[in-house]
Amino acid sequence: MENEKLLSEERYQRNNKKVKGIGKILLIVGIITLVVSFIILILGLMGFGDTIVSGTQYSETGNINKIAKGAFGSFGLVALGGFINTIGFTLTIAGGITMLVAHRREITAYTTQQVMPVAKEGIEQITPTVANAAGSIAKDITKGIQEGKKEAENK
Repeated sequence: MENEKLLSEERYQRNNKKVKGIGKILLIVGIITLVVSFIILILGLMGFGDTIVSGTQYSETGNINKIAKGAFGSFGLVALGGFINTIGFTLTIAGGITMLVAHRREITAYTTQQVMPVAKEGIEQITPTVANAAGSIAKDITKGIQEGKKEAENK
């Protein structure tokens, strides 16, 4: 069994490239699926209007069979479009999350670059106050140690 370093830059770059590729594929497939589902939904909804119009015509002639075929055909398209829409939405969200994870290093570097000047300025402002407080604490501790030695000698 080979002892591999888990935190090597080459391994990170190779795995990150794979994750970005998977994220792109999920996004593309998800968006295409969403577009197809919207087309199917629109066709199904347009068919409902035709079913109502043709239903009034067929009801006068008494041909119920054609009404049922049209209604169930349109309903089937709407149901199929809704199902495919759910799948497409899920794939798109999964692709977006995957891309976010793949770009997390760049995002963290960007936010650090944005915050660093403010943090540096804050540290520069706080340092003298903290140094003074630390100095006072050190003086009090030294004074306490000296008093403790004097008390020990007097006993």
